[in-house]
Amino acid sequence: MLLDWASHGYQSELDLFITRSILWLIAKQNLRDANDLFSNVQSQLEAKGAIMSSPLFHFDSFILQTVTRDAAPLFNLLKEKYTPELERDPALLQTMEKIGEVYFGIKPKGSLFSDMLKMFSGM
Repeated sequence: MLLDWASHGYQSELDLFITRSILWLIAKQNLRDANDLFSNVQSQLEAKGAIMSSPLFHFDSFILQTVTRDAAPLFNLLKEKYTPELERDPALLQTMEKIGEVYFGIKPKGSLFSDMLKMFSGM
């Protein structure tokens, strides 16, 4: 179904459709379905003769493995290395912030404005 939905978008965005869905499931702490989705999409694409060669496809595999371990440094490394790809859809970076908080206790970095508000509210 996801691949059918993605077929209505640009071919170059197929990896975004898949990554968005996988990250959303991970953020909702639904690793079973996230792994199933990745496996099913991989099988369907291979059956069509397509190769999952996009950097985001590799990222999906790595992030699924990382969240099952206590591997905050690896999570941060993945986020850093794949930022150019993740920036193609700003919602992906927001979801990564949520995943970092849920699985690794990494607090999202506040904006300058929110930091100033915190500073003034403490007075």
